[in-house]
This record gives sequence, C-alpha cells and structure tokens, in this order.
Amino acid sequence: MFWLDFLIPFPPPSPPPPPSGSVHQLLDGHFHYVQGVAWDPFTKYVASLSSDRTCRVYINKPQTKTKGVEKINYVCQHVIAKTEHQSIDDSKSSKNHLFHDETLPSFFRRLSWSPDGSFLLVPAGSDKISPASDAVNTAYVFSRKDFSRQDAPALMLPGASKPVVAVRFCPMAFSLRGSHSLGFASFLIA
Repeated sequence: MFWLDFLIPFPPPSPPPPPSGSVHQLLDGHFHYVQGVAWDPFTKYVASLSSDRTCRVYINKPQTKTKGVEKINYVCQHVIAKTEHQSIDDSKSSKNHLFHDETLPSFFRRLSWSPDGSFLLVPAGSDKISPASDAVNTAYVFSRKDFSRQDAPALMLPGASKPVVAVRFCPMAFSLRGSHSLGFASFLIA
C-alpha cells in the first residue's frame, strides 16, 4: 500500500476588521448576563436589566471637559431587585424578588423608556401577592421622579400567561378628546 502525504500550506485566516466604534465606559455591577439596556431620551440615565434579577439605573455625571468635549461618566445610582410585601395581619413583612432569575428561557429582556423620559418600563417581572401564592408574570413601570423607592414600582402590568421579555412604548403622544382634557399626554404600551 502506498500513502502519499501532501502538506499544503494555507494562509491563516485574516483577522476580523477592527470595530468602527470605541469603548467609552464599561458599566459594571451585574453578576450575570446583561440582557437589556435602554437610554432615556435625555441621555441622563441608562438602565440595564440582567438575569441576576436586578435592574440597575446609571446616572450621567459628566467629568470635566477635555479638548472642548465633555467626557461621559455613568455611575450606578439605583439597584432595583426586591420588593417588600406586608402580610395581611401586618405582623411581618417579606422581601420577594421582582424579576425572573437566569432559568427564564430567553436571551433578552428588553426594557424601554417612555418617549418623554418620565417612565421606565421593565419586563421579566415576577410578582407574588403572598408568600404562599404562585408567582404572576408581569411588567413593571417605574417613575423617573421616584427611583428612590426602588422596591415599589409605580405600576404593575400583570396577567401575561408567559414571562414578558420585551416591552416598548408607542413613540406617539395621544391626548384625550373633548373639552375636559387636562392637557396630559398618554402613551400606549406594547
């Protein structure tokens, strides 16, 4: 039997092209995969949602200008993770996680700011009415004015049969018809 070995040199694969953007800052703090990021319309806040059951809200605290350009500097201002539930007889309270953990079968958790920047809509919510009850799939709405109350969303949108993984506001503002309109704008949530 006759074997013939050929050594054909192949050129190494070319490296991928360099990215066109550049890293300005790494936002740290999450202990698992970050699955959603949203900038508010005024670029004051950046919110991130992770499978570590936390939503982090970073605030832009610009640093001094260098060469006439203001350097961005986002610092974690709020960590939204748990909520406190009072029992019916008010004897004790318990803390429950607001969000699904890493076992949620999804690669993303898309959060969204309202077009006017006044609300943050956060998916992947899991709410328990009482320690003995089953968890309910929900999305949470947090008010920009009240991030200091991290354990209390302004609004809860329950009732989904499966976990909510993506949310978005309608970009158009709506106003009430008729003469009794107070001039408030309303936004649809999809």
